[in-house]
Parts: sequence; C-alpha cells; structure tokens
Amino acid sequence: MSQALIHLDAITYSWPGQPVLLDIPAFSLQAGEKVFLKGPSGSGKTTLLGLLGGVYLPDRGAIQLLGQNLARLSSVKRDRFRADHTGYIFQMFNLLPYLSVVDNVTLPCHFSRVRRERALARHADLAIAALDLLSRLGLSEESLLNRSVTALSIGQQQRVAAARALIGNPELVIADEPTSALDADSREAFLRLLFAECDLAGSSLLFVSHDSSLEPLFDRALSLRDINRAAAMQESI
Repeated sequence: MSQALIHLDAITYSWPGQPVLLDIPAFSLQAGEKVFLKGPSGSGKTTLLGLLGGVYLPDRGAIQLLGQNLARLSSVKRDRFRADHTGYIFQMFNLLPYLSVVDNVTLPCHFSRVRRERALARHADLAIAALDLLSRLGLSEESLLNRSVTALSIGQQQRVAAARALIGNPELVIADEPTSALDADSREAFLRLLFAECDLAGSSLLFVSHDSSLEPLFDRALSLRDINRAAAMQESI
C-alpha cells in the first residue's frame, strides 16, 4: 500500500486556557485524492488546516505530510516545507491588491525554489506559467491580466487564487470555503475546473466547507465531527 500524503495519528489541540478543540485518532488523505471535509463554523476546521500546514503544532500526536513529521521541523523549516508542498485557496482569497493578476499567481514561486523550478521546467518563464494556468481556469481575457486584482469580480478573483495555489504543482492543495460567495452553478463549474487542474498538477485536494450539496462531486466526503472525538464530547456536555 502506498504511503498516505497526509497522515494524522492521535493528535489533540487546544487553544491556551480552552477545552480540547481537536482530538483526532486518525485521518489520512491519499496521493491524488479529492476529499470534502464538512463542519459548522467554530468546529475547528480552520484550526485543523493550520495544523496540516505546520502553522500550529499539536499538543499530542503526529502530523505527517509526505512522510515528514512536521513537529520535528523548526519553525523556519516548517514554513519552507509548507511553501514547497502546499497551495492554499482561502475563503477571502487573500490576494495582494498592489500586485497584478499575473504577479499574484507567481508569488509562491518567489518563496519556494521547488515550485519555481517545477513551473520553469514546463514554461519559459513564470509569467507564461501563470498565463497558462489562468487560461485553463477560464481567465484568459488579456485586458484583465495586468490590472489590479481589486478590479476583478469575485469569480475572477477566485480563479486567480486557484492559479496561485496550483502554480509549481504542489502535492497538496487546501481550499478553505473558497466557493461560499458563489451561486450553485458557479460553485460546481469552478470545482470541475479545479479538479481538472489538480489532476494535471498531480495534486491532492482537501476542500473544507459547510455546503454539503458539493459532497457528491468528491472522491470522499466526511464530517469533522465524525473524526473529532472532542466534538462528540462537547455535544454530550
């Protein structure tokens, strides 16, 4: 059996002075898998994503990404590892307003030599790599590409955020409620584009949302409540 891309083993996490928020005996995500993770606001979804990226460390247990135990890395090395291997699509997109569309997309390649080299292995320069991604994600209108991202619609900003997450073929793409501002048809259309690009990049996808209507589109769907013993304990109190 191939090694899981992500593996959590007996992890717990609590904020200082607060009860345990996450108590997850086991969770794995396989290479190439697209997983939908559902949970209501305040259930710990975003905290879990921070743990997977090495932004936070668990109180107990081990989190492995690509076989690397994140807790054994220094803070600087965790930042580097995250930049090299993980792309993020945030709920509010977190695009930089003082950069053009293309410069926002290429930004991860300036923080990660690994992703820069992967992008340049297929394209003459980073701008061409960004334009190629944007075109496949349905944002190819030339007049848009060098303007500020603040001049774009929500749907267009979403595609820029997806291209930024995907450039340089990170092994893992994490999406945190990125479709919450879109109507149902736009959500599904975006997801199908995202799936196709993850397949091309060889990236696994962990998609976090409270919108259960999207579940059937994924390889696997689960509720954070089902894997988090702390949630069951809080409900019994």
